[in-house]
Amino acid sequence: KNVFNVDTNLLLCDSFRWSQKADGEVLKLQFPAAGYSYVLQGSVLPHAAMPALNYERVTMITSFVPSSPLYGENTDLALAVNYSNTEQLKDEFQRYRSEYLRKRVSALKLLNLDGGGGYEKMLDEILKDVEHTRNSLKVFSQVFEEKSK
Repeated sequence: KNVFNVDTNLLLCDSFRWSQKADGEVLKLQFPAAGYSYVLQGSVLPHAAMPALNYERVTMITSFVPSSPLYGENTDLALAVNYSNTEQLKDEFQRYRSEYLRKRVSALKLLNLDGGGGYEKMLDEILKDVEHTRNSLKVFSQVFEEKSK
């Protein structure tokens, strides 16, 4: 039941279809009026925040990550370093990623080792997670270098 009088086609559509065109052009999502919102996984869906017209826009960013270690996640700190205490963010990120990677490696024993390919696939994903963590930490090095200039 649509109690909020919202276009349910927008709510139920394939996210990629309305955030990016087939030719790769990113759609610029405009709010029709005050009180509307978009919920999207911004690190995955290309998007552009358009200026609000005739009202003040409030932006709230909340990070959600899968609770199961069988699923990967790609936390991106490129914007967070601009708005956060970088020392604290780095410490928290290192603790979080260490625990995340520990759980991912521990999850390997849950997989069937009968040669179905799941174990090797998970190993490949974990290696990508390690590389992503390394690249994310490089962001901190760059910020610290800029601050020391």
